[in-house]
Amino acid sequence: MKKIIEDILALQEKDMRIRGLKMRLAMIPTEKAKLNATLEQEKNSLKAQRESLSKTEMEMKQKESAINQVNEEIKKLQNQTVLIKKNDEYQAMLKEIESRKGKISDIETEIIMLIDKKEALAAEFKAYEKTFGDREKSIQAELKELTQLEGDLKNEIISQTNSRAPLEAVVPKDNLGLYTRILNTGKGEPLGKVLQGITCSNCHLKLTPQTLTLTKRGDLAICDNCSRMLYMPDEEMK
Repeated sequence: MKKIIEDILALQEKDMRIRGLKMRLAMIPTEKAKLNATLEQEKNSLKAQRESLSKTEMEMKQKESAINQVNEEIKKLQNQTVLIKKNDEYQAMLKEIESRKGKISDIETEIIMLIDKKEALAAEFKAYEKTFGDREKSIQAELKELTQLEGDLKNEIISQTNSRAPLEAVVPKDNLGLYTRILNTGKGEPLGKVLQGITCSNCHLKLTPQTLTLTKRGDLAICDNCSRMLYMPDEEMK
């Protein structure tokens, strides 16, 4: 294999390494956003459960307050009975008092149902709160790891980029110009192989005899179909 091909392959290996690092780096913001969205969703679920529990506790207090209010009404009615002279009015007052007592009984039944509901919600909230705590720690740890990875990738990209210049310097300008134009497309490798002695490793189409002749001599060639730079690996020449 001619030195020019070896030099371009060395440069390409470096550039593919840099491209891979940049691609991985570009994925991190999306990964962080997904983790933060998941954490926010779980926070909202925890908040909703807490609010549901608080709402039930508030309903219980309102029911208890309603009982106190009805009891006050009963006391007033009982105090009024001593002033009633007529029997029919007295009976009507007693009936009204019994109606109020029935109302209290209904409210007490509702309170019992709310107590059961509160206990169930409290148990569910406690379990979810623990699960959320563990999940939050896990997500925060993942976010921390991504932040660390982000810094490591940036440093590695700088290091790889700094070590690229000597590799680029030995490539002839004409070849480097074509190589750079293909590299900047961000698609595939600028320098491809001839596969099985007949096809381009990039587009996988059959090459012309003239192109194959060049590569078999160990020279650089251009793919007739995708315009990639091509070379024939040593093992294909045998």
